Formats: sequence, structure tokens, C-alpha cells
Amino acid sequence: MLKASEGKAGAAETLRYFGSKLKPPTVSYQTALALLEEGDARLTELEALAGTHPDFGPLPWLISQEYSEARRGDQTLADQRSEKQWLEKFRAAQAAGKFQRYFLDKKDAQQWLDTADERWAKLASVPQKVLENPVTLSTLYGNSGWDVTFTLTDFKVTELFYRLDGKGDFRSTGHLPFTNPQTGLPKVNLHVPMPDLSSGRHTVEVKYVDRNGKTNGPYSLSFSTDEELLKQGKWALDSTPGSWLQFKDFDGKVLLYFSHLLSYTAVLKEIRYSLDSDKLDQSFKFKPGTKYGEHDRDEAIFLAVPPDIRYASVQVIYKDGTVSPLRRIVRPK
Repeated sequence: MLKASEGKAGAAETLRYFGSKLKPPTVSYQTALALLEEGDARLTELEALAGTHPDFGPLPWLISQEYSEARRGDQTLADQRSEKQWLEKFRAAQAAGKFQRYFLDKKDAQQWLDTADERWAKLASVPQKVLENPVTLSTLYGNSGWDVTFTLTDFKVTELFYRLDGKGDFRSTGHLPFTNPQTGLPKVNLHVPMPDLSSGRHTVEVKYVDRNGKTNGPYSLSFSTDEELLKQGKWALDSTPGSWLQFKDFDGKVLLYFSHLLSYTAVLKEIRYSLDSDKLDQSFKFKPGTKYGEHDRDEAIFLAVPPDIRYASVQVIYKDGTVSPLRRIVRPK
């Protein structure tokens, strides 16, 4: 009523006058006064009050509103995370009977509860793991070594930083020569080459700056080069089952090539095969590799087979002990 008739400045002046009569000032009075502040100052005072008066149930709801769509407009993930945390505290206060007892008008209190339920339902639809860890990474091994690509669920990021294995300072991934239409700023580069990455488990710490200028994180992401190499090798071989073996006629002989499989000795433990049967009773010898496409040049990559052969069956055992399906490669007529 004061704000409507006298404006914020007049309302604040009147409240301070009455506040001088309150010894000590009540938390309701302090909350009303804090609500007359603007922006960050209002939020800071409300959160300070919540810290010193944890049993005053209206405060968590009021603070949750500071992070809501109604106040922020287009929320960042940090806004959603904070709103949900304060709504959770509000729901706990309501369940403990620490909310409605501060209201003279129970209809007004019910409106707060209805709004809180609506916001909670919407925020609960966002997976908790997304709110808590909005950054993921994927790795790819190629001829030039390892590449790491980050994926962000917060699309309005303005800068991304990373640090490998806790060494040194965080480094910016930089920007691309394109504009992000959601921010109007250069797009953040999400791709980082790591050509000299050693074999084993690594941890990448990531933090980012959102459109509000707030730094989120760091978030810790762990991966193993051995596990990633195995996963990618399995995917590559599963995608090319018809190429595992290849028949070639050469100089009056029939040759059976294992060169495709030998490109993935980094993930293979054994190659089993059989001719014109599915017994898989023979093993093709090879030297284990550490990289894709790596095999000894002096190592045999084929064997001579009977000229009347019809097909060959093959199966591989991966380094983790898993076994591939049997693949039958038919000799072209």
C-alpha cells in the first residue's frame, strides 16, 4: 500500500520510521524493507536474512522468485538450479508448518503455494544431473592423436575454460569466427585437440561463463584413453562387418587378407577364424598395437587358402574379454 501511494522511496522512508520504533526489528519488517531494494541488493539482503532466520518460511519462496522466469525472463541453468534449491527449502518449511502461520490472509498464502507447485513441477522436469553437471565431453582418437569435444546444455555460454589433470591455470577454449544468435557474441569453441595425451585415466575440469556473467563450475569430467580407444574400436568394427576379411586372387593363388582387423590391434586380444566352417578353430597371430592402424610391416597380413574355398568365418576377442559375433565372409564368385 505504501509503495503504491508513495513510491519505493516514500515507502522505504516510512518503513524506516516505523522500524525505529521496533526494538528489535522483526524479521517480517526486515523482509519488507529488503523487498524495496533493487536487483542484486535485494537478493543479497534476502539471502542474508534467510541465513540468520532459517525458520521464517516466506523467505525461501521470495528468494526463489528472484531466480524465476518471472524475474529473470530467460533463465540460465544457474538460475534454474538456484530457484529449485530455494523452492526445495520452501517446501520443507511449508511441511514443517513454518509458512502459513506468518499470513493473515490465507488466500494470499495459498497463491504462493500454488505458484511454488507450478514452478517446482516445471523445474522437476529438467533432469537433476543436467542442473548439477551441465557439461559433458566426448573423445575421438585419430591420426593426429586425441581430440576432446565439450557439450553444454546451457546454450548461451559466452566463454569456456578447461584444465587437464589439475595442472596449471584454466585455459580458455577461445571463440569461433561466427556469431551465436542466442547471445549476439562470438560462438564458443567447444573442440580442444590433445595430441600428446598419455595413455591412462585423465580428469578435465571445466567452467564456463553464462550470459549473466556468472562463472559456473568447475565441473570435473573423467575418462580413460584405454576405455575410449576400446569403445571406438568396437564401434568401428561393428560398423564394418563385411570388411573384416577380404579374398583376393593373385598369381594363381587365393589369399585371405586380415588387414582391416589388423588396423585395430590396439583393442584386440585374439583373432579366431576357420575355413568353410564355423568352428573358429584357428588363430591368426599378430603383435598387439597401441594405436589404430599400427602393425609391424614385417608381420603377415594375409594367408594362402585352398583355391576352392567358399567362405571364411571370423570372430575377435577384445582386450576387455568381450567376444564379437561370428562373422561369415563369403568369397566372391
